[in-house]
Amino acid sequence: MNVKPLLSMLCLVFLYSILSCPAFAQMIDIGDASGNHGGTVLAPVTLTAASDMTAAFIRVNYSATALENPSAAAGALASSGHALDFHSPAPGQLNVMVCPSTGAPAFTAQSGVLFYLQFDIKSGAAPGDYSLTYTTAGAPAIPTTNLVNTAGALVAHSTSPGKVTVMNRFTSANANWALYE
Repeated sequence: MNVKPLLSMLCLVFLYSILSCPAFAQMIDIGDASGNHGGTVLAPVTLTAASDMTAAFIRVNYSATALENPSAAAGALASSGHALDFHSPAPGQLNVMVCPSTGAPAFTAQSGVLFYLQFDIKSGAAPGDYSLTYTTAGAPAIPTTNLVNTAGALVAHSTSPGKVTVMNRFTSANANWALYE
């Protein structure tokens, strides 16, 4: 008996079962951003959903030693019928919510950038990667993330963290250009 075709078929069935699971059909993903000291970075928060959604909430931890002045800016998925609100309850924590102003309009699409996490990079921040992770810190009654459909029901979803990369002020590209200035 040839095991290779059987193993391939089992792998496909396993992959299909994972991807068809409701928690994997919806995802809130924090993307990556990079910048230099004293600059501002925007890390995209994307939504991937199998049906229309109307509201989302996340609680994020970030490195207060490298990043400051946390805020959020609306992405393409937020329609004119949605409001964006953010709050930093403590250094290193940021809560962001996008929800309908009235009614329950769907986001403009089922996948795309929901909003951007915005940070200023401190002038003394060491070069390197700084994680943007979901957190349970703070008020225990507030969930880490929420995703709501147009019927007002909470929707199971998966999450993925991101990072901000603080770059060296003098990269090899900058050093080469200095020869011509």
